[in-house]
Amino acid sequence: MCSSDLIDSVARRLGLDPLAVRRANFYGTDPHNVTPEAGNGVVTPYGQVVDDNIIHELVDELAASSDYAARRAAIAEFNATSPVLKKGLALTPLKFGISFNVVHLNQAGALVHVYTDGSVLVNHGGTEMGQGLNTKVAQVVAHELGLPLARVRCSATDTHKVANTSATAASTGSDLNGKAAQDAARQIRERLAAFAAAQWGSLGGRSDLPQDVLFANGEVFVGGQAIAFAEVVNLAYLARVQLWSDGFYATPGLSWDRQTLQGHPSTTSPTERRSAKWWWTPSPAKAACCA
Repeated sequence: MCSSDLIDSVARRLGLDPLAVRRANFYGTDPHNVTPEAGNGVVTPYGQVVDDNIIHELVDELAASSDYAARRAAIAEFNATSPVLKKGLALTPLKFGISFNVVHLNQAGALVHVYTDGSVLVNHGGTEMGQGLNTKVAQVVAHELGLPLARVRCSATDTHKVANTSATAASTGSDLNGKAAQDAARQIRERLAAFAAAQWGSLGGRSDLPQDVLFANGEVFVGGQAIAFAEVVNLAYLARVQLWSDGFYATPGLSWDRQTLQGHPSTTSPTERRSAKWWWTPSPAKAACCA
């Protein structure tokens, strides 16, 4: 927020569109600003390579698709003739690292239990404080198991269940705990897929393998038929298939030297983002400090 306010102040002083000042302060793509080890990116003041540096193209596309310039002109025209009511419009790109710079805090655990009626209970190490963390973690588990969100419930954080939890801060809550819950849910899904393939995979002349089994819309699709998730779970229980699992996640590729203030304190590379960031329908209120 401080940096954004500074840019806005500079823009007002110079009579410029704030977006023009922001563009002037983007990481550059000029060959003179690119070191050999940085590839097509640049290096931050703290020594981290910014991979996949597409901020210029991305903002150009957003400005064009939102008709930003024309809408700003229309707002300026309105404000010039309206002494009381004023309008405003901004396009504000922001670089924000998501992690703790104390590396060992970037880990989380979760427990996922599937009951014989097909409902799911999740416990994770994050703290719900109105930012929608439980909803997002439940969405991840529901997506992984192919269930409606209503079938998944998160219980209150409890170190009797998930110990050694990290603080819900630094915008890491969703990433860490969501990925831990996903890990647990995926293990259960893989067990159920193996069971379903063994039970029904050869029906209709098919030879479905576990990786061919699909979980979607509260059903399991295998052997050319759709079977209710709850039915599969109940039969799996009778066959002594484990219906609960623990999950764990540690953000990859992080490092930080407190003495030199150099390192790799946040996830930026495409490979790391694929393992750390995902999806999501954002919650109505996402606290920037503890998402």
